[in-house]
Order: sequence, then C-alpha cells, then structure tokens
Amino acid sequence: MKPAVGLSSTTYDGRVLEAKETLTRLARALMNAVMHERRGRRRAGCALAAVLVVGWALVQAAWLNPTRLLVLEPLSNETVTLAIHAAAAALAVAAMLVGLRRPLALSLSTVVVSLSLLVAGVVVVNRHLYSDAEPGFRQTSEAVAATSPDGRFEVVTTVHRGDGDADFWYEEYHVESRAGLWSRRSDFLAVLHHPLGDGGPRVGSVRFGDGAVELSTSDGRQWTIPFDPDEVQVSEWLSMCDDGGTLCQGPLPVE
Repeated sequence: MKPAVGLSSTTYDGRVLEAKETLTRLARALMNAVMHERRGRRRAGCALAAVLVVGWALVQAAWLNPTRLLVLEPLSNETVTLAIHAAAAALAVAAMLVGLRRPLALSLSTVVVSLSLLVAGVVVVNRHLYSDAEPGFRQTSEAVAATSPDGRFEVVTTVHRGDGDADFWYEEYHVESRAGLWSRRSDFLAVLHHPLGDGGPRVGSVRFGDGAVELSTSDGRQWTIPFDPDEVQVSEWLSMCDDGGTLCQGPLPVE
C-alpha cells in the first residue's frame, strides 16, 4: 500500500508499526481477560463446591443433633429437611455450571447432588407411603410443668392431637435446660396416650428431686425417674404398657 499524499515513507511506516503494536496489545489484553475470566469461574466454582460440601456435612451433623440442642430441633422437620437438601442440590448444580473443571471438585459436587436428591426423595416417598396409613399429629399446646429449685431446668409438656382419623391424643414430657442458645432437651421423660372417649391416667404433679424427677399420676401412684443434670438426660421413662392404659416405668427405647 502506498503512503497517503503528504506523508513521507518513514512517517507512514512508523504509523503502520504503531497501529500493529496497538492491535497486538488489544489482542493480548483480550486474551488475558478471557483467561482471567475462565480462571475466575473455575476458582468460584471450586470455592462454591468446597463451601457446599462443608455446609452439607454440617447440616447432616445438625440434623442428627447428638447434643440435643433445642435451637437445632427445627431441622428434624420433614419440610425443612426437604427444603435444605433441595437447595443443596441446586447450589451443587450451580457450582458445576459456573465452570468446574477440576475432577475432585466436580466429583464432590456430583456426590452432594446425588445425596441431596436421595434424602429429598426419601422424605417425599415417606410422606406418600404413610400419609394415608397413619393419622397426622400436630402439637397443639406447650406448658412448663415444673422448674428445678436452682432454676437451671424445667419439665415441659406438649400435647399432640391428630386429624379426623385419630382415635387418641397424647402428651409428652421432657426435661429442658435453661441455658439460652445452648439449651438442651432430654429424651422422653413420659409419653402418655389417651383415647378420645376415656382419658386414662394423667400426670397430676411434677417436681425435681435429688438426681431424679418425681411424677404423681391420677391413679394415685408415684414415679421417680433418674435424671442426670450434667448430661440433661433421663435413663428411664414412663409410658403406657398396654391398650388398657396401664402405666409402666422402664428403660428408654433403643433407636
């Protein structure tokens, strides 16, 4: 190409070289931006996968709730469980779409998706299989039946009533610590079932004794349930022995 009129050959060549250098710099900048964006996507995907896996593990530990913290009790609800695991599966898929390329991160996200969908599926199937076979019960009231002399513990009773197909209602008794966010709940202190037509024996009074919780029932009997304040746990419980409403004290059922 000939130089434009009025430009020397040297000036023209210099401007062409300058234009080439400018285009080269722009091309390199574009390539760097693309590579940086890809690395950023991979890093974001790996970070999301790591947070997801750690969070999923923590949710499982909280769901099991080995220390029986009251603040974690809502995680045992089926609807909450379904929502959490569905969200985990969605985030894992998002981590893959962001741009995961590393085999380990991709494998961990795949595992999270699979396990989350499995747990959510189990919840859905369980609801489908047992929703018609068993009457649905819901908690209708909660009250404090007794408080320890030092104010550290209280016995809480909850009443549960079923739908139209249920021919009984029941009440549960637990010991709860009063430690704010770190409050814990014991296993069952007592579970009493009451037919709709015949109330059967009821708990009349509750008090804390020395290393035990003492209950009086409407049939005139006294019950002493061992209680460990350090573990916030009972070792026995009061329940119905038969359909006739006979009360029995025995070891806690093994899950």
